[in-house]
Amino acid sequence: METLSLSPEVAVGEADPGDDPRVGQMAGNYRLRRLIGKGGMGEVYLASHPKLGLEVAVKLLPKTSLGSRAASRFLTEARAATQIDHHGIIRIFDFGQLQDGTLYYAMEALEGQGLDKLIASEGPWSVVEALAFLEEVVPILQAAHAQGVVHRDLKPSNIFVTSREPLRLKLLDFGVAKLLAESDAVSAPEAEGVGHGVAPVTLLGEALTGSCVVGTPSYMAPEQADGDSRGVGPATDIYALGVTLY
Repeated sequence: METLSLSPEVAVGEADPGDDPRVGQMAGNYRLRRLIGKGGMGEVYLASHPKLGLEVAVKLLPKTSLGSRAASRFLTEARAATQIDHHGIIRIFDFGQLQDGTLYYAMEALEGQGLDKLIASEGPWSVVEALAFLEEVVPILQAAHAQGVVHRDLKPSNIFVTSREPLRLKLLDFGVAKLLAESDAVSAPEAEGVGHGVAPVTLLGEALTGSCVVGTPSYMAPEQADGDSRGVGPATDIYALGVTLY
């Protein structure tokens, strides 16, 4: 089983810690131990609390991205996850900056595998397995929508399987999530169905009312592909869930 978290794009094998100047540094209360993943939106390190021995994963945003839209999305990713109280959402423990200004957040370290990798190695799931998948993932989306969070990038690579029997999932990567205005948050029963009209939303102070296409094209709902975030709501995630199920 691989230990990963929040979907680093590239898994990194065992490396000599002496080759990495980050190893041994403190990120808040956690000491960085080794690099376990990296991608366009940062690097992920396995870390531990020196006193408690608690293992976490720490995601770092490159300093070159500070002050850019990437920094805003990095904070959105952490904030969106902390807004949702559900076992299917990764837990965030800390957020801050290293001494050199690099942004980081600490989260639970997961053991398991991405749904995309499982399907690639095993082939399509049976109807029974697909129904079990729905029973597990729908309540996660309900919890997110009830807190006014639309994921906007639901796809197999952002669904992490931590257990097969019984099936347990974690929804990852809220970097392009839309945080609805408080008045637009929907209750869990409403979130189960189609979405509703939403007002223009501000994402960490940046109004997303113009043309802004985010997400993965093959999983995008029509309103998301149009690039006007005002039309994006819970139904956008339901559409992506249907594509994933297919």
